[in-house]
Amino acid sequence: MAERRVVLVGYDGAPSKAFKEYLEPAFEAAGWKVETFVGYGKSIKGSREEIFTAVDRADIALLGMSVPAKNASEEIAAAQYAVKKGKPYGFYADTFGAAQRPWFSHLRKDARFLLVLDQEEADEAKRFYPHTTNIVVVGNHEFENASFPKFLRSEIRFKLGVRYDETLVVVPGHKSVPISCFLLMGVVHALNQSMFHYRKYRVIFTPHPGDNVSPQTYAEPILFTQVPVEIMEGGKRYVRGYVDDENLSEDERIQLKEEDGGYSIFDLLPGAELMVESASTFCMSAAILRVPVISVLTEVSKQRNVPVFGQREWKPVVKGIALETYGDINMLGLLMIKATTYDDTVRERQIQLYPGFRERGEFARGVVRALERFFSR
Repeated sequence: MAERRVVLVGYDGAPSKAFKEYLEPAFEAAGWKVETFVGYGKSIKGSREEIFTAVDRADIALLGMSVPAKNASEEIAAAQYAVKKGKPYGFYADTFGAAQRPWFSHLRKDARFLLVLDQEEADEAKRFYPHTTNIVVVGNHEFENASFPKFLRSEIRFKLGVRYDETLVVVPGHKSVPISCFLLMGVVHALNQSMFHYRKYRVIFTPHPGDNVSPQTYAEPILFTQVPVEIMEGGKRYVRGYVDDENLSEDERIQLKEEDGGYSIFDLLPGAELMVESASTFCMSAAILRVPVISVLTEVSKQRNVPVFGQREWKPVVKGIALETYGDINMLGLLMIKATTYDDTVRERQIQLYPGFRERGEFARGVVRALERFFSR
């Protein structure tokens, strides 16, 4: 096969990680030349002119579908330039309903291929991409990450110091700070109910990498509760600490303390008994690891779901791989007991729908094959 060139452009954390850490080395191993522009939710390294030059050199462009619209500006610009130059391009729809995001609607008719999560997403995408004959199921790069976790359950619990009689609850944050705050406050409030007084729970909150705020934003649910709660972000952990300073009031002496030793949500999940989230795509990773999930949804989050995921209802709840509470924190407490003690319905659906990958590199090889087939037609 003649040498091919591909340009990869993604702003958000998900497409950035997929492109830089999974697809770039896989394309190179297959003999492709690769130029990658990613931002990990912060800012894309490389100017728009550099992206356009890369598109000029490339045979094909693979683009992320970032959210919200302002984050997708470079992906959109790259697609528009590809159209202008007659270069084929397509999208990596990394999560539920991503292919339906309205800010990409004007680019659908010229997209030559679309990479999606599963067959259900492929079938739904056909309504929005009637001119795209190459809609390919490749899964998600995090499916593979969850299929081969860095730590075993016993290893990560030992590193965290979680006792055998403690229930570990992981809470991945939302890109929306208000939604994250409601979620974390809800979990802490639920665990302070009397039904939990004789149960030992430990909560670890991992902020969304794209929320762009300090961990101090989430301090109050950690400082003003008796439930063991901590934040982990960027290799650091933030816990309830006490400053011995006579110039401070008693309340002021209780502060968020930064320590080394934080872990990512991917590292934590294998050791958890439960994940509580609000429209987080980590639902899929939890499903592969057979960790029960509770989705805390509100009217705000459901309305936000429409442009982001293509529908009000949260797809993992519809699929049965997560339980839902609609803004009811008392119900959240009951569901937490249900999911961690006597009800295996979520786990059964997880096993049925998300078997995981069998081999490392399976996701990336699937993407490379999809683009090679595109040129062989």
